[in-house]
Amino acid sequence: MESSHHTCTCGGLDAEERPFEKPKESSVAGSSAVFQSLARTFARDGDEQRLAARKLLLRAGVWLPVETYQAWPVLMPWVVRDNSLAQSKSKATQSGLDVIKTASPTTGLLRTTNAPIGGLKTGLPVKWAGSLQETFKSKPLRVGPHEWMQSHCWSHVGSTGHSAATHPLTNSFVPNLVWLPHAIGRLTDDQRLIFGEEIRAIAWARYRHAPVAPVLQDVVENAWSLLDVPLASPVNERDLVMVNEFVPSAMFYRPHVRGVLRIWALLNALESNEDVSAVDVAPAVYKQSLASAPAATRAALRQHLQPFALAAAHFLTPANPDQPGKVTVKPATRAAKVPPPRFRITTSAATLGPLGLRWAALRLVQAVSEAGVGVVALKGVLKSDLREVPGTLVGEQLWERMASLGVPGDRDKWFVEEPIHADGSTWVLKNNSWDQARAQAAFPALAALADGKVAIDAVETPH
Repeated sequence: MESSHHTCTCGGLDAEERPFEKPKESSVAGSSAVFQSLARTFARDGDEQRLAARKLLLRAGVWLPVETYQAWPVLMPWVVRDNSLAQSKSKATQSGLDVIKTASPTTGLLRTTNAPIGGLKTGLPVKWAGSLQETFKSKPLRVGPHEWMQSHCWSHVGSTGHSAATHPLTNSFVPNLVWLPHAIGRLTDDQRLIFGEEIRAIAWARYRHAPVAPVLQDVVENAWSLLDVPLASPVNERDLVMVNEFVPSAMFYRPHVRGVLRIWALLNALESNEDVSAVDVAPAVYKQSLASAPAATRAALRQHLQPFALAAAHFLTPANPDQPGKVTVKPATRAAKVPPPRFRITTSAATLGPLGLRWAALRLVQAVSEAGVGVVALKGVLKSDLREVPGTLVGEQLWERMASLGVPGDRDKWFVEEPIHADGSTWVLKNNSWDQARAQAAFPALAALADGKVAIDAVETPH
């Protein structure tokens, strides 16, 4: 009797082909099923598969605007990824490894995880292409596991085999960054598939020939020289209209530009043996390790950051037609401590400000609430920074109830005197969790809830 065993090649795929990944969990995630299905569908090369893969990536990916590349092409030139570091001081002591977020002893660069790069998307509105805009209405990307994946279009630097995330020019190089739905993002990482070449072809078509700030021209050419020319066929300009883009405000650029200025000020002060206590460089452990690094290491970092410091001294936020009325901010250029940001809130009834971070947060939440946005929507953005207390309470009675519910922190850590009353409950905003990163993520998302009735702008601080 002949064996009935045979290999099916239905649709050009082998039934016996090995899986693209081995199952690791006791149940199957939806994103894993999508990944496996797409990986098998596009496992064979061919014009039809390449065209379909390109269209999928064009439709699904979210990119930073070309204007961002032109004005500030390397977002965080002092940051690289290093997954070999210990996650705490105690673990560093036990393992003998350096602790995370410290300066490299040879380059002075901040070594961390992918969190600073992956988190760039947080709270940013998106200008969705075509009919997607009608569906999603400029909403930001959802944050959560297996939602959106930040991918490096070029995962490695040339033929060296080194990860692009470990090089300061390619880790946060705007053309090298794209956000994709998790299952699709994983497809670009698999060298057996065509998605990697296609995503690089899209990035090349979008950014390669766009002019950049003259002071950063050499930096940009150095970055491109580290990346291989895509092998896929060129992307037609008319196809690029399918691309989705983030819509960054002035606040998006502020921490990156000021990050360079502050590190530059620290390096200058250290070189002159000056007091550095007033120079605000975050995180503190990075500042401490940079201060104790060899002089040659600091000199190397200073040389690397010099063109960025020059660009930062004359930086102007790119004009953004999708956010009319946004203020163009020129960051401070002095080598001493950079003044904290201040904000102006505009509603149909009044203009408030300039306000510091904490008071801007409170007044913005109040303005958005008064514009008719429910507390459930506010809570969706603010998370644990907005606490619900049952009943309509004020003053001492409110704080006593909060304390009885185990709300963390002292009274002065919350805006107890200015609560929001809605839906039979009292809602209190935390006031000590606001820094530039938190504001960058939350302020645009809060204003977007008001559907144009409330605007918040960063304003230049005299000094």
